Amino acid sequence: DLEALLDAVRRLEAPLVYLANPDNPMGTWHDAARTRRFVESLPGNVVLALDEAYIEFAPPGTDWPMEPGDPRVLRLRTFSKAHGLAGARIGYCVGHRDLMTGLNKIRNHFGVSRIAQVGALASLRNPEFVARVVTEVAAGREEYAQLAASLDLAALPSATNFVAIDVGGGDRARALLEELEARGVFVRMPPVPPLDRCIRITVGTAAERAALAAILPEALAASDWRLTDRAWTKLPQSRIGTREMAHPSWTAIISRDEDWWIGWIAEVPGANAQERTREELLDTLSEILREALEMNRQDAIAHASERYEEVALSL
Repeated sequence: DLEALLDAVRRLEAPLVYLANPDNPMGTWHDAARTRRFVESLPGNVVLALDEAYIEFAPPGTDWPMEPGDPRVLRLRTFSKAHGLAGARIGYCVGHRDLMTGLNKIRNHFGVSRIAQVGALASLRNPEFVARVVTEVAAGREEYAQLAASLDLAALPSATNFVAIDVGGGDRARALLEELEARGVFVRMPPVPPLDRCIRITVGTAAERAALAAILPEALAASDWRLTDRAWTKLPQSRIGTREMAHPSWTAIISRDEDWWIGWIAEVPGANAQERTREELLDTLSEILREALEMNRQDAIAHASERYEEVALSL
C-alpha cells in the first residue's frame, strides 16, 4: 500500500524508506509508473531503498531505467534469484555518487569474494540463461496456481520465483508446514498475522513440482485432521459429533471411546448450506459410528469403511 507507506514517511519524518518491488514474501508488485509516482511524492530529504531482488521475474512495465544521478533512490539487486548464484552471496547497488560514497564508508569491504565476482560477470554475459530461468519459473507459477485451485486454496498473483498460497488461517498454515516438512518438503510462511495465513512455495524444477503436486493434497488433509483432532481431545468419551473444517466443503465426523477413536473427513455441504442432503448424510455417518462403538477396533474400522462406501454410492 504505497499511499499508506507514504503517509507513514510523512507522519514519522523518516529519512529512509524501504520498498521491495516485487514484494517478498507475498510476490505482489507495482508497475514502474506507480513506483516513480511514489518517488516523486517523497519529501525532499528522504531516500528510497528500492529492493529489486526479483525484478527479472516481473512482467514488462515493472522495471525502469537506472538513473544514478537521482539522489533520492538506491536500487538494490542480487544474483541470488534469477541468476542462480545464491551461494556466492553477491549483489549490487546503483545510486547517486554521494550516496555511494556514504555507503562505502560503512559497508563490509571484504564481503564479496573474487570467485563470486567472476561468476556474476559470467552470468551478466549470459542473458539466455536468465531468460530460460524466467520462462521455467513462469510455467511453475501457473502449475502452482492450478494446484492451489484444485484444493480450494487461493494462489496470489506473483512476479517472483515463488507463489504465496492463502490457506485460510495461521493455525492451518502452521499445521500444513509441519506436515509438508514431515514428508520432506520445505516451504516457508510469513511469521505474523495477517500474512501468516499464507505459505510461500518456491518454484522448483519440473520433478520437484511434480513431487509437490503429489504430496500437498495428502499433507493438507493430514493437517486439517490434526486441527480437528486437537479440538476434540477434551470431549467426553464415547462422544460423536462433527466439526467444520477450514476447507469449505469438508466436515470431520469423529467418535471417541476410551483409548481409541474412529472417524473421517467427509465431503459434506458446509455449515451455511441449507440442503437437506447435509443433515441426512451427517445423521447416517453418525449412525455408522454408533454401530462401530459396539465392536472392537479392527472390526469397527472395517465396518465404518464398508458402510461409508455404501453411503457414498447412494449419493
